[in-house]
Amino acid sequence: SKSSGIKECIIQSIVEDGYSKLNYNVPIIKELKSVITKISKIIPNLGIATMDNARSARKTTKALGIDEQIKFYYGTDEGLRKKPEPDMIFAFAKDLKVPVKTILMVGDSPRDMAMAKTAGSSAIGVLTGGSTKSKLKESGAMEIIPDISYLPKLLS
Repeated sequence: SKSSGIKECIIQSIVEDGYSKLNYNVPIIKELKSVITKISKIIPNLGIATMDNARSARKTTKALGIDEQIKFYYGTDEGLRKKPEPDMIFAFAKDLKVPVKTILMVGDSPRDMAMAKTAGSSAIGVLTGGSTKSKLKESGAMEIIPDISYLPKLLS
């Protein structure tokens, strides 16, 4: 598979999907917890990089019942610059003591893809945000998936 060298993962789209589910009761991803559990079995170190603050992301994952699978949170409240600056990926790599090239960014915006590209990481685009396939590809996505439920199959 294209992602065989990738050992760590930052997932942004969980937060957006989570907010949609919590705020509007629209389950974008059915069985979110089982999807995240499957992903965490393939890639155990999951983190969230958000343009919002890390505290909000923690609250969201707790409310969605996926906080045990998400081990790292990065947001602008921690003094990190906003995407597309690579700070969040660099912080993740530093916390895990791994090279940035082993980190996979899974996100739904061109900023997510650009952040990964700038950092030297790989990126997978997810169509649950407001972006199009072409915008995500142009910004550096190596693959595009409809939602994160497609990620386990792609990674295995």
